[in-house]
Amino acid sequence: MYYSPSGDIVVGVKPDADSNQVVTKLANVPIGTKFTYQLNYSNNKLSIAINGKSTSLSTFSWNSPACYFKAGNYNQGQSAASSEVRIYSIDVVHK
Repeated sequence: MYYSPSGDIVVGVKPDADSNQVVTKLANVPIGTKFTYQLNYSNNKLSIAINGKSTSLSTFSWNSPACYFKAGNYNQGQSAASSEVRIYSIDVVHK
């Protein structure tokens, strides 16, 4: 999931290790505005909710892949550009 300087929130899903990401725009939230998101992957279904609005995404033929989750500021813009991320709460649930 990526948050762009224009406020677009997009997610990229790779069909397999050798393919490019399939990128889907989920929402637009102006920079500096708090938002919530929830990632859910279970029973071979991926859904992502931004501020309560859920989008289901194809997982192609993953069939429960080994996955990981990390949250942080991974600024991939220009090296001189600065960015700030504030994380107010993280809840992780494994079922």
